[in-house]
Amino acid sequence: MYGALGLSVMFVFLLRSSEALSTGGHADPERGLRVQDVGLAARGKALTADSQCLADELVLLKGKSKADQDGMGHMANAFRTEHPLCPVSLLQRAM
Repeated sequence: MYGALGLSVMFVFLLRSSEALSTGGHADPERGLRVQDVGLAARGKALTADSQCLADELVLLKGKSKADQDGMGHMANAFRTEHPLCPVSLLQRAM
């Protein structure tokens, strides 16, 4: 299940392998995806750990990436779908 979650997030957010995976055994602190950069939301508001079952959106904070040339960070959203590889539902199941 975690592999499907990782691939789904990489596909939906168009992440390069260097943005989602560690290289050489170590994650890149500037570009790598970290757990604290991923969150669930409902109707645009962040959810607490006990209310994540209500989520309809996955929010991702990207660090330095191809979408952010200034390195200031970039927020990206993915909304719930009925597809079996929906990143929102996969993350809910993983949590």
